[in-house]
Amino acid sequence: MSQLASPEASAAAREPVRRPWPSMLYLWMERHPVLVVLTLSVVYFTVAIACAAGRPLWFDEILTLQGARQPDLASTIRTLRVFDGMPPMMDVMEHFVVRWWGAGEIAFRLPAIAGFWIMSLCVYRFVARSAGVVFGALAMLLPYTTSSYTYAYEARAYGILLGF
Repeated sequence: MSQLASPEASAAAREPVRRPWPSMLYLWMERHPVLVVLTLSVVYFTVAIACAAGRPLWFDEILTLQGARQPDLASTIRTLRVFDGMPPMMDVMEHFVVRWWGAGEIAFRLPAIAGFWIMSLCVYRFVARSAGVVFGALAMLLPYTTSSYTYAYEARAYGILLGF
């Protein structure tokens, strides 16, 4: 003996299940991890470049810039050893940045911006592997809420160090 479904029950079965928007957002993020990371990266670069452009170079950055403007790499390292006690990796990067892109506030701060972004990607990947995309995205955003975010747009070695 078979049971026949009432017309009301079959109409209800055909209607899509309505979920609250947080649940829909969670499912969308879990299905599209690349878009989540790309969106967060675009927002990061937009804000970091705006912060770098709106902030003049300060004393330590000016000393680094003067060393990076030297005619060759050996002169840059020699000059910055006198002015700055930082390891030479940042000096080498800044020397080539000045050669390739100039000495503007944004270009001069690009290595730090990239280093902080790499750190954010690593934090995302580390958390997302065990807890999912949503928690990885939240973990990726966490460093932006701390005082370490100022290192993202300073032409010093701290942003690069965070990236490594």
